[in-house]
Amino acid sequence: MAMQYEFPKCPICSSTSGYEISGVVGKYSKCSGCMAKWKLYLENQRIVSLALHELPKNETALYKVVDLNAPLFVYIGQPLQIDFWKNLKLDEKIDWEYLSKRVDCNISNSIIMENAEVVLHGWEGNRIVRGVRVVQRTSVATATVQLGALLLTTRRLIWLERRQTGIWKPVVSYQVAHETYLENVKGISGESGDSSSWLLPKKVSIVDDAGRMYST
Repeated sequence: MAMQYEFPKCPICSSTSGYEISGVVGKYSKCSGCMAKWKLYLENQRIVSLALHELPKNETALYKVVDLNAPLFVYIGQPLQIDFWKNLKLDEKIDWEYLSKRVDCNISNSIIMENAEVVLHGWEGNRIVRGVRVVQRTSVATATVQLGALLLTTRRLIWLERRQTGIWKPVVSYQVAHETYLENVKGISGESGDSSSWLLPKKVSIVDDAGRMYST
């Protein structure tokens, strides 16, 4: 197997647990350890380059590539020469400075920061808001889609609702709709995404200490 031959250890997690091979038209290889998945580019049955197709199921996608100015996830979907992966070194620290600079200032400026609180990262997307309304004396469950952004700071997770006013010259603003302090977060689950969907919003579910779940 070409992947096992070229990479007896996973380029990302150094696992020796092997790979799962898939694909008919294109060949893909998934690490059995961190679950990172690559698309293989072959010539004469030899790997010439790899493209990270699915992110690893741990925080390593956020680590900065040593000697480069961006985290690993930036390179998803890019065919990179085999030497890039053989020489890959990660600094094993999340590059919060890089991530925070990518947050839209219209979003980060919409909240009042607490003392020593710093914005870390943000994701634009939508949130399903569930409720109940009465129709002919019968309670009916409702669900509406609320556009906005999820903001992570050193203190809180904040959901901001996106609002737009005006027709000819629309003005977009953000307003805090819900916030949870990090010490009250009891669980988070979500999708890491692959190279075809990384730029699209991912589903994230957050459970707090009161047992409430918020999905975006």
